[in-house]
Amino acid sequence: MKLLIAATSARALAEAACTSGFEVVALDVFGDADTRRAARHWASIGEPATLRIDAGRLAQALHTHAPGALGWVAGSGLEALPHWPEVAGLPLLGRRGPVQGAEWLAALTQLGLPHPPSQATPPPQGDGWLRKDLASCGGVAVRRGDLRPGGASVYWQREEAGLPVSLTFIANGREAVGLGINRQLTHTDEPGRPYRFAGVAAPQPLPAAAEAALLRAARALTARFGLRGLAGLDALWRGDTQDDTIRVLELNARPPASHALHTGPLLAWHVAACLEARLPPEVRPGFALPVPTTASALAHVLAPTAGRLTAGLLQAWTAREGVHDVARPEDTPLAVAAGAPLCTVSVQGPAHDIDARLHAARAYCLADWRAHHVR
Repeated sequence: MKLLIAATSARALAEAACTSGFEVVALDVFGDADTRRAARHWASIGEPATLRIDAGRLAQALHTHAPGALGWVAGSGLEALPHWPEVAGLPLLGRRGPVQGAEWLAALTQLGLPHPPSQATPPPQGDGWLRKDLASCGGVAVRRGDLRPGGASVYWQREEAGLPVSLTFIANGREAVGLGINRQLTHTDEPGRPYRFAGVAAPQPLPAAAEAALLRAARALTARFGLRGLAGLDALWRGDTQDDTIRVLELNARPPASHALHTGPLLAWHVAACLEARLPPEVRPGFALPVPTTASALAHVLAPTAGRLTAGLLQAWTAREGVHDVARPEDTPLAVAAGAPLCTVSVQGPAHDIDARLHAARAYCLADWRAHHVR
């Protein structure tokens, strides 16, 4: 069965779809070597330098590859598109577009979900407040003290302390089952973008009460918004400083990056949930997967300076285990702006050592960048 995957970077979802036995058509911006290896066909839907999906290219690619396809899956990057393409006979497997600001704030209140103080209008002063935009992804639009008004996707939220966690789950429009709980990593040292997504690690142990609260929130939001397929719920856990309270932050109504840390036929489960409202069976209360005995993590490696990717650099990364989203050597030299993604690294090992392994993997790639890139 043919499945179309559309995202800024489709590699992880394309690989998961292959694991589930699908013939994959990958539609993304980068066309990395490992993306093309996982896909039967690949099509460009944007220029790499822009880091954005072009709506016209996406529509054309969907129309071109629609014949014989079971449907298409929207990954990250489509949040910024005001209108998603509709192709006759090609179902979108999941929710069409992000939840808007007003309906998100209403859901938090009406469902009684614990969350930081949030509002649709700018606060009187910015100190202690975050400006968020649901028409973005990866935390790139989260700003401290920013009082600029915005559209329907913008709202303001009080900044609170706690451990950032997330629940990866699968929904069928009415109910949801968990896959695992993760710890979110951010680029806290990046000026102006304190909450830009840096990576994720799993599993993240939580007290039973906190775990149950996350599941309850995911199920309530599933019923409220009719969520289908893979999704993610971001929250703060404050048990390390106060109690076992979970504070709901954001909903990713599409496959989150954390899905790559959880094993199983995830895209087969995603398709079954979307087309048949069928969820995978629970193997432990509330979850379709057991708690893994080995920890895993992934992180994005960003360019510390502007430069150009060289064939030698890409060959070095291709030779390294656990390096992903690597551009093709034949496409070099490729210009990269400071702060742009260079590659992704993934590691596995004992939970107590996973952060050190992830740091080392990023350091290796940055050392390769310094040794091989062209300024």
